[in-house]
Amino acid sequence: MRPTVLWKYHGAQNDFLFLEAPFAPSFCSSLAELRAFARQVCHRHAGFGADGLVLVEPSRDSGTLNLLIVNSDGSLAATCGNALRCVGLHALNRQLWSGHETLRIARGVPPFLASPDSELADDERELLRQDVVFARLLSASNVASESADVDVSMGHEVSSRALVLPADVLAAFGGIAPSVAWRSVKARFVELSNPHVVLVGEGFNALPLVDLTALGRFAQSVLPARLEGVPLSNIGFLSNQETDFSLSVYERGAGLTQCCGSGATAARVALEAEGLVAGAQPWCAFKMPGGIVSIGVESSTQERVLRGPAEWVGCVQLAASVNREVLRPR
Repeated sequence: MRPTVLWKYHGAQNDFLFLEAPFAPSFCSSLAELRAFARQVCHRHAGFGADGLVLVEPSRDSGTLNLLIVNSDGSLAATCGNALRCVGLHALNRQLWSGHETLRIARGVPPFLASPDSELADDERELLRQDVVFARLLSASNVASESADVDVSMGHEVSSRALVLPADVLAAFGGIAPSVAWRSVKARFVELSNPHVVLVGEGFNALPLVDLTALGRFAQSVLPARLEGVPLSNIGFLSNQETDFSLSVYERGAGLTQCCGSGATAARVALEAEGLVAGAQPWCAFKMPGGIVSIGVESSTQERVLRGPAEWVGCVQLAASVNREVLRPR
């Protein structure tokens, strides 16, 4: 049997393993097997280490790629800006895209997920119903064999609204990170292809990783239960530094991450709503633990645009039994 190759990429240190389709590899013929496979290969110690697994397949339409993103815990992701930038570099390297014209990204659905008997969570079932183009790669610059800067259209926000955090929730936040002035923190729910809660305040950039992790985990567990209409969401911690914005994101299915493109998009929406950034401002930069990404607005469509780096890391060759055979680093 021909070995299967995984390509590894990272976008500002948010890393992904790519598996080219058809979406029915011999060792992954059910949802349970897909989840187990993603958890295995993405494991930081027992696997190859990644924030997610990306299944990618050229469409019959030469201007479209079909995509399915699986988080490191095996859950399905609606979108991921950093993964999409890495898709751009992969498409360049595989000669599926020139980097000059628009490349549409549509939802790819493996045959075994199309069955009504699939044990999908409600939000996963809903996103698989969205058989539409959900993102567009716009252009690539600074292109080399192992890296590129990629512009990705993230679409329009579905909704954006201010949140009032209950007093006991604020007190609990204060117990985890007392150095933050929680009474002045602004909270906003921003729905893109996936949901975000953005907390805007001072001092988040000085918090240790253990506190950010505890805050993210607590917020994900309590906010859906306490705030009407807020589902399980990515949690963004946004603070204003002297010349730019600092952002950390605790993601659904992956935990505290080095970079989050959709989180940066949601952060810009929140900043505009709070009057801290003008909607007409061309680009807004966000310093994240893994690097810097920028969010702009496409002039013709007013869609949000994510710009940032993507880098190739190496290739992993798998036998049908998913045994590790070779890792060739950059």
